[in-house]
This record gives sequence, C-alpha cells and structure tokens, in this order.
Amino acid sequence: MFVQKAGLIWQDGPAQLDLVVEFYGHSIALAFYLASSMQEAADDMYALGGRPVPAVMHTRFLGWLSLARRSRPVDRRHRPPRG
Repeated sequence: MFVQKAGLIWQDGPAQLDLVVEFYGHSIALAFYLASSMQEAADDMYALGGRPVPAVMHTRFLGWLSLARRSRPVDRRHRPPRG
C-alpha cells in the first residue's frame, strides 16, 4: 500500500477521502498516521535501493492534510463587544 511502483503512487483522492472519514474528528491522529506511513514508505524505498526526496514525500503524504481539515462553524450570535 505505501510503496507502489517504487514509490510513485500513494493515496489517490478516493483513498484520501476514506481516511478523512475514518479519522473524522481526530485530525491529530490522522496526521500521526500519515507521518508514520510516510516514514514506512521512505524505509521501503531505501530497502528497494531508492532515495526518497523529503519534499516530495511530505507533499504526497501530508501536503493534502490541511485541505481535509474542517474549520469550526462561527456562531455569529455571540460576538464579543467591540471597544
């Protein structure tokens, strides 16, 4: 799962959505899972004789995570007083 075709593919859009659903409400746990998966993939690549590029690995494994975070809804009824 982590290294397919010498690390060229990992977690396409549908798989990312599955992870977001699975880890809904637990974004820190998802970040840890993705970081450990990235490390495992890097280890796999080294074992296969490859040299992973850290920036590419980060983009592939963690770069999409901020897009998956839901912002908190803003309750506009309870604004703090200005002044």
